[in-house]
Amino acid sequence: MKNLFLFVALFGLTLVHGQKNLKTEIKEVTVFLNGAQVSRTGAMDLPKGKFILLVDKLSPYIDEKSIQVKSPPGVTILSVKGQQDYLTEQSQQDDALKYSKQIEQLEAELDKLHGRKDVLKRKSDLLLANQVLGGEQSGPSIAELRQAVAFYDEQLTLINEEMLQIVNEVEEKESRIEVLNQQLAVFRSSGKSIGQILMEVETTRAVNATFELSYIVANAGWFPSYDVRVQDIEQPLKLTYKASVYQNTGVDWDQVKLRFSNGDPNKSGVIPELSTWNLNYARYTRSTNSNKSLGLIDRVSGVVMDEESGESLPGANVVVQGTTVGTVTDLEGRFDLTLPAGATALEVSYIGYTQQTIPIQSRTVNVRLAPDVTELQEVVVSGYASSALAGRVSGVQIGKNYGSQKKVEKIPITYTVENQTTVEFEVKKPYSLKSNNSKLTVELTAYDVEADYQYIVVPKVDTDVFLQARILDWNQYNLLQGEANLYFEDAYVGRTILEGNAVDDTLDISLGRDQSIVVRRNKVKEYSKKRVIGNNTEETRRFEILVKNNKSKAVKILVKDQLPVSVNNNVEVEVLNHKGATHEEATGKLVWNFELKAGDQKELEFGYQVKYPKREQVILE
Repeated sequence: MKNLFLFVALFGLTLVHGQKNLKTEIKEVTVFLNGAQVSRTGAMDLPKGKFILLVDKLSPYIDEKSIQVKSPPGVTILSVKGQQDYLTEQSQQDDALKYSKQIEQLEAELDKLHGRKDVLKRKSDLLLANQVLGGEQSGPSIAELRQAVAFYDEQLTLINEEMLQIVNEVEEKESRIEVLNQQLAVFRSSGKSIGQILMEVETTRAVNATFELSYIVANAGWFPSYDVRVQDIEQPLKLTYKASVYQNTGVDWDQVKLRFSNGDPNKSGVIPELSTWNLNYARYTRSTNSNKSLGLIDRVSGVVMDEESGESLPGANVVVQGTTVGTVTDLEGRFDLTLPAGATALEVSYIGYTQQTIPIQSRTVNVRLAPDVTELQEVVVSGYASSALAGRVSGVQIGKNYGSQKKVEKIPITYTVENQTTVEFEVKKPYSLKSNNSKLTVELTAYDVEADYQYIVVPKVDTDVFLQARILDWNQYNLLQGEANLYFEDAYVGRTILEGNAVDDTLDISLGRDQSIVVRRNKVKEYSKKRVIGNNTEETRRFEILVKNNKSKAVKILVKDQLPVSVNNNVEVEVLNHKGATHEEATGKLVWNFELKAGDQKELEFGYQVKYPKREQVILE
């Protein structure tokens, strides 16, 4: 009755023409950084007249305003509506309840098996504790001994066989429980209503009509990631561009054509405006939160759990706020992310739960998500008639090319399509991806890139030497900010962040640590002094930096250190020595840039003197 009322309300007397089910299939999906555009096609024979076409079994997370329908000549789209089928939701809840009962039954059987196992252990202990045969004055006869040995052998053998059987049954049931829990998690995440699209169409003649539908869905997206391989610093760098794609839309994608776009349809396309900046005393000014320095937190890991039950949430999305760096939790709800510079918070989301923004204050971030108690209401929204989705969503513009283009050998895996505001990667091979919280990694493209290699060390912070590759004209590769796995000389050496959102015309990639170059930084004690002269205190510091190349070939090395910079008129800094280094006075940075032959070593030194009022203290180390 409810559905009848809905149809009458939507289409009035056109209901007399009847309703036809239009069967469609997903042909193509454009995956955005957050969300996806699904394109479906379906065909059917229509006589002349007006009809209501129902497209069923769609995702419940459709953005109703994005629904677009394209029809062939001879067919006019009169209206397009989106709605939800809530009857299917109850069916899915019944399935989830069925899985819960199976888990409870298996757990009860496990309790019985553990109880039987305990009984057998006690029985075995009792037998072993009563092995003494005969009395104190006389031992057992040969016949009694044989009978006793046979008895113990029979009983212990039976106990061991049953114990082994119990162990096998326990493993089987625990494995079954794990599978059911995973399936139950899928039902909990996707146990929503089913989306539907209703179209009122009119035909001027009998026609075999092919319809093309497209719409934006939530709970899908992709994270850029990379493999960076360097076999030798005299060879080009091999860069593999990958997409880690996930989808929890409630509908499986089966052998569909995939496109990956750096656009985000959820971001507003409205150009921001500046309001008047009224300057006043601090006490009349509302302060804004500033980002805290996170020190050396360059990686974070943790577990995403249900706030009420404490159960882990597999397939939860974890994204570094304001970036494209992110991941999806594994089957145990765990995640591990390398952080880009300036990362301050994580955005954690999961279907059916309220999204949380968690500040990054340590290397371990465990998140408890609260269920979203907001109930879905029946939605009936007008879409747009005819024509395909117009234009592209606004996104990130990768930048301009500078300088001359170096030779690039491109391995053709995908097509790259550059639009006015976005870049898309069109994958040749069709892929399948189930709506089950899993993650699929797709290779987008690969390049052999000419790069300049240099070793860099900042011994004041870390005496390990890092290999860096510098790529010129990197804008042509359409890279986004993301995690990169590093391989050097066929060995995995770690992870880094590829800063694809940089505005420079060169891109620097850290390729990890190289233990073949040794660096030591020492304070020269005989030149490091403190003394009081009149009303002032003078402190002198001098440092030595030793660099040794244990590699079999010459290397270019960049050594960075610093001198203090005074921000107080009563604190004076005098530079004593920084031979061979360039000195940036505004920041105090010192940089030595030189080539070191195989087996050679080089000594660097610098020093400074600080004078300040003796009643004050200055921290120099």
